[in-house]
Amino acid sequence: MSFSPALLFYRAATTLVGPFAGLWLNARARNGREDEDRIGERFGRYTQARPEGTLVWLHAASVGESGVALSLIEALAARDPSLSFVISTGTRTSADLVAKRAPPRTAHIYAPLDTTASVRRFLAYWRPELGVFVESEIWPNLILAAEKQGVKLALVNARMSVKTLRQWENWAAAGKRLVKAFSFISAADGRTARALKRLRGEEISARGNLKLAAPAPSIDINARASMLAQIGNRPSGSPLPHTTAKMKSSSPRMSAYARTFRTRC
Repeated sequence: MSFSPALLFYRAATTLVGPFAGLWLNARARNGREDEDRIGERFGRYTQARPEGTLVWLHAASVGESGVALSLIEALAARDPSLSFVISTGTRTSADLVAKRAPPRTAHIYAPLDTTASVRRFLAYWRPELGVFVESEIWPNLILAAEKQGVKLALVNARMSVKTLRQWENWAAAGKRLVKAFSFISAADGRTARALKRLRGEEISARGNLKLAAPAPSIDINARASMLAQIGNRPSGSPLPHTTAKMKSSSPRMSAYARTFRTRC
């Protein structure tokens, strides 16, 4: 299937601005919005070793989407213990969340810039079998390059604002091309499902918001008791202590969801 004019323009534009991305990332790092020690990951350069065997890649924008991705990892790992995972996110807060809650055999990386060179290095290094995009993180170069490499793609919990959906429909050729790249799509709500159906030309299931299905963090009882004791004895004006939250095992709904889309990808 050929590119739309909008996608051709997008690829050309990202190629032109790509050489200046380092300046932008360095400025963000100075403001604390990027991890200075890991900026190379934005360009598809990694220090982590790729695990052997089948690798599932999940992409999430920030904290809420990362929680869904982590729950899906738990559900997929329960079905197939041989799988390994890499989760790419775009913010430092989501990186902190994954570092605290990541199940075994799960690596975190910062999402590559959506430039041809960065995407090519990312795919060559990690070689995922399956790519799962959570909600509305749609990066054209990344999606189309992964499809070309033979990566099966899923878009889960798709949830887009009225403004975003209107933009997709205004650029219908580009929207149709991108949604066709996914082997499996499910929406968080009926409005998104109907809009994606118009682009894709087939039914899209609205399975509800997976953020509501993701298990809530559980609190260590002993740590909670210790924290309450510290609160009771702390001097006035001193900072509150904190405790560590752990994810509960994946919910039955999340497990069923993972089983459904895994059979399609």
